[in-house]
Amino acid sequence: MNDRQYRSLAKYAGVIAKELGLGHMDLSLDAGHPGDAVDHSEAAASFEGVYGRHRGVIRVHQNFASFTPEEQRVCVVHELLHAHTERQRELLRTSLPDAMGRSSYEVFMAAWTQLDELATDAVSTAIAPKFPLWEGK
Repeated sequence: MNDRQYRSLAKYAGVIAKELGLGHMDLSLDAGHPGDAVDHSEAAASFEGVYGRHRGVIRVHQNFASFTPEEQRVCVVHELLHAHTERQRELLRTSLPDAMGRSSYEVFMAAWTQLDELATDAVSTAIAPKFPLWEGK
């Protein structure tokens, strides 16, 4: 994706963020690599919140523009929905390791992450058609 596409996608994500009740958050779009999915494949996008702040970063895969418009829309909605659950993840990350021990925590978080991803994906797939498609310009 080129710089113009990233700027356009950032504006698009901002519009959807407001519709999803995230207007209070300082969200940015980063051209950085989104990392790997839980199954170790390349992720299409990722969300990372800033601890203790209403701030977050969405990273999109460099090939994002090659996805279908419908896949792009679901992907953006999916990552924005993670902004709503990031506080839960923060609570788990900061309180559970000491309470349950590192190995138990790692097993729990792997399971919780998978369930969170499945739920987020189901909701984003269900509601994404209510939002406009990104024009990709």
